[in-house]
Amino acid sequence: MAGRNGKFLHFVFIPYSTNPTVKHFGLFAILVGAIGLSAAWAFNYSKHGHRDAYLDRLNMRDVSADNVLELVKADQLSSDARVEMLTEEKHEFGVMSPGEKGEKAFRIKNVGTDVLTLKTGASTCKCTIGSLESNSLKPGEETEILISWTVKTDKNTFSQQAQVITNDPRHVVLNFQISGEVVRDIQFAPRDWLFGEVAAGESFEVEGKVFSFYNQDIDFVKARFVSEQINELADIQVTPFQPSEKDGELAKATQGFDIKAVVQPGLRQGAVSTRLLFQFHVPDDDGNPVSDDETDEPLLFGADVKVTGFIAGQLSMVESNKIKSVDGGYIFNLGKITGDDSRKARGFIKLKGSEKDSTKLTIGEVSPAEAIEATLGKPINQGKTVLYPLQLEIIPGDKPIDLTGKAEGDYGKLWIESDNPKVPKMLIVVKFAIDAKP
Repeated sequence: MAGRNGKFLHFVFIPYSTNPTVKHFGLFAILVGAIGLSAAWAFNYSKHGHRDAYLDRLNMRDVSADNVLELVKADQLSSDARVEMLTEEKHEFGVMSPGEKGEKAFRIKNVGTDVLTLKTGASTCKCTIGSLESNSLKPGEETEILISWTVKTDKNTFSQQAQVITNDPRHVVLNFQISGEVVRDIQFAPRDWLFGEVAAGESFEVEGKVFSFYNQDIDFVKARFVSEQINELADIQVTPFQPSEKDGELAKATQGFDIKAVVQPGLRQGAVSTRLLFQFHVPDDDGNPVSDDETDEPLLFGADVKVTGFIAGQLSMVESNKIKSVDGGYIFNLGKITGDDSRKARGFIKLKGSEKDSTKLTIGEVSPAEAIEATLGKPINQGKTVLYPLQLEIIPGDKPIDLTGKAEGDYGKLWIESDNPKVPKMLIVVKFAIDAKP
């Protein structure tokens, strides 16, 4: 059972009997047990009990749950070593390149009356190393702490940190921090790659140049689009070349790479915005690829360029404040038509691609047919595109009509049909509201 002070009390229960023989046996058993316990304690103490246990400089014989915090605090305050930073703990290094090595010396002084002890602690990674000029400083002495590192990041900034442990109770841990910007020695020409507007169902090309300004030749690994859908449709060719005067201000580059990507049909209609990633290994001072500290595998660095364009269906519309594209078609929003408003609206259907000259467009199904009248004008040839003028007229009925999309399916429909099986039909959603005819 537990006593009032929290310690456990142990009881030995001996059956009581008035029989003298039993009583004597019980006393004999107690005596034997006491002798055994005494012998065991004496043996254990002779082997282990005379050795003091320590927690750092604290003798555990003097430590209890009630006084441990006071003893530790008193032990820390017992040191009169004092650290004075002769340089700032944080340092902005400036700009560096991936794989580049750097170092920075920090200085400290012991302004206390006891010896200041120093030892290296944790760092952000194995590429950051702190070295001590001295492990201890007498009062008044100074020393240098050198932090060295290698830039190993694919981000635009770097930050490294190393710690030094001291016996100064006011500065137990010194955190030395290095930060700066990563300057990419890879440049793209042009800076953004555009492929313009391409008809759905047709392939397109993206091309440009990559220039390396590293002192040593980098090892090209691969080029790929960030979009996996585009990657599956793309064939990317990378051809090294030697920069020359024709490359203008980029002629001083050490290496050049021509990149050409051919993307097969298969992308959905609409705007395309992705990035092309150029990946490579960076050499160190010995010409070997910069490697990961944990796996010892070469690190894969990368630079990327923005790629944009537009995939237009072979059938599309010229957008305006009333005409907007949506997945699978367009919305022609006429809004609320009152007595003073015109019931007619105009737009243009675009037909483009290799099938434009062998395709004829017509008005297909219209719903509700009694409220929407649609007509196509004569086609207008504009080189790569044929424009069909579209006119809509809203006809009022005996009852007011509200097809503004307040509920699912609550809108009119108009299909543009094609006589060419290679050019699919296109849906135009018509939203409007009109009062009943007078």
